[in-house]
Amino acid sequence: METVPSTPTLLGIPRELRDLISSHLTAQANTRKPPPSPPFAGKRTRGSDDIMYPADRTSARFPMIAFGNRQLWCEARENAFLSTAKPKVELDLMAKGYTFYPTFTHLPSQIRRDRGVDLTVNLRIFSTEAFRSNDGWPRQAGAGFRTLLALLNSFLRYGPPLMPSRHTVKNPTPFHIDTLFVNVTFHDLYTPDTWARTSAEVLRVLKGLAFSGVPSPFIKLVKADVHYENRIGSLSVSKEWPVAQHCKPWCLDEWNRDGFRFLPRSPGSQPQETE
Repeated sequence: METVPSTPTLLGIPRELRDLISSHLTAQANTRKPPPSPPFAGKRTRGSDDIMYPADRTSARFPMIAFGNRQLWCEARENAFLSTAKPKVELDLMAKGYTFYPTFTHLPSQIRRDRGVDLTVNLRIFSTEAFRSNDGWPRQAGAGFRTLLALLNSFLRYGPPLMPSRHTVKNPTPFHIDTLFVNVTFHDLYTPDTWARTSAEVLRVLKGLAFSGVPSPFIKLVKADVHYENRIGSLSVSKEWPVAQHCKPWCLDEWNRDGFRFLPRSPGSQPQETE
């Protein structure tokens, strides 16, 4: 009697083939589509600085296959931990009025605190009032920039969840960002006359952030792209600024006074006076 060959199970195939399947599915699990606009952002919880956090604040994304059994889970974790590719994180950030909606659209399954990541922030501005600076003295940036710096500080402290959990240690080793890339687009069709000034303000603050040296040693390079075209005019600007390795104490005081408070520095990385 002829026997019908049995179909091999996932655990019955060689580990190399399982890793290829897992790698393909993990790449899909790491990516999500951003919400089209704030009303379609899904269920959110309000945090400080008018940040609407996703109800699902998971810090790791694995494919469903990884939850099949303990062996598959351990293999997926091992592959993610041993990966030599630099982690690339993408954060979609919608700004509507003074409210911000962050959504991680690309998030590796494993991000180690001892390795730098490249963080891309796709800043989609649906209204510009939060980015308008005052015209008094001393000149201060709009309230929206304090929210952006609060999010950045949260990433350095807690990583992708952006908020502490019950598993967060008291003084965790900070995450590090090799390149912070801010890509700015405008989605407000009613006030295009404010886009040019808002673009200039975004570039001014990012340049000042890099030149101040305040983010050092947590961030190495700041890049920015601003592109728009409307009935009033168009703009296409790409800039990058290496973060100064040292900053003067008065510069720290100035940024702190304006509400830009970065992660507390360790005793070995105190700001040093430049010549």
